[in-house]
Amino acid sequence: MWHRVALVCADLLFGHYVFACEKQPVHFQAAAMSHRIVQRTPMVLQGHTVRIKGTIELIVVVGEDGKPSCMSVVRGHPILTSAAIASVKDWRFRPYHENRKVVTYSGALVLDAKEFIHPD
Repeated sequence: MWHRVALVCADLLFGHYVFACEKQPVHFQAAAMSHRIVQRTPMVLQGHTVRIKGTIELIVVVGEDGKPSCMSVVRGHPILTSAAIASVKDWRFRPYHENRKVVTYSGALVLDAKEFIHPD
């Protein structure tokens, strides 16, 4: 059963919240979404030396150009989620084709705290 979920999304150009978006009809679970990543920038925890453990879950809406157009935090530590959003906005995803047409899609991303880089 498919539920429409309203998600508060960040304006990725300016970094503030400007509109709400919805889960797309084409939605990938975390495992499938991780295979759609084609370009990934490192997630850096700027100025934080604390050892935070756990995972972050994001819902990402990917535009026809493969760029994230909307993101929403489902769960995770606030320090990790802000660093994850800052990084994921620069990631690129493989476009999705449906009936020979590129369409917008959404998907879950689950990121582990171990994936973050701590600057020296």
